[in-house]
Amino acid sequence: MRDQRDWIKERRDTQIGGHLEMHLSGRQYTVEFVNGLAPARYAIDREHAFNEDNGRVDDAEFSQIVAALKMATHDCFGATVHAYAPSSSVFEIHFRPGMSPFGNGRRVFIEGRLADLMQPELGDGSVVFEYPVRVDGAAPQWVRMRADTITGLDPVA
Repeated sequence: MRDQRDWIKERRDTQIGGHLEMHLSGRQYTVEFVNGLAPARYAIDREHAFNEDNGRVDDAEFSQIVAALKMATHDCFGATVHAYAPSSSVFEIHFRPGMSPFGNGRRVFIEGRLADLMQPELGDGSVVFEYPVRVDGAAPQWVRMRADTITGLDPVA
């Protein structure tokens, strides 16, 4: 960290993530995160990073947050941070025929930032996702999905 007055506190709110409370250079920040895939400890995006006034941070503030988190995760956990710009607010998941855990013909949706983390692992038979999804617009529910059963993720307008 930059000096003895800077600090970061991790708060795990769910099975897949939580938020970080940060004090950097006299400013307060809150950053929502999802668990990163190794070697990343956290996956964060600018749209879910807020200052002390609960306003979204600007590019300079986000760069400062990322730099501080990279330093802290490297020193404390031997890990890094995955910072990205979310590509869409919602994605629809498409499964191989007969492989949907909800049956054929059901529409399955996932939050965009989770989909961004899933993209590189699609098709890998050794990866299992456990994420909350919405089926046919119902309330979110947790489900386990093998990466090799998913054929693609399409952004929903």
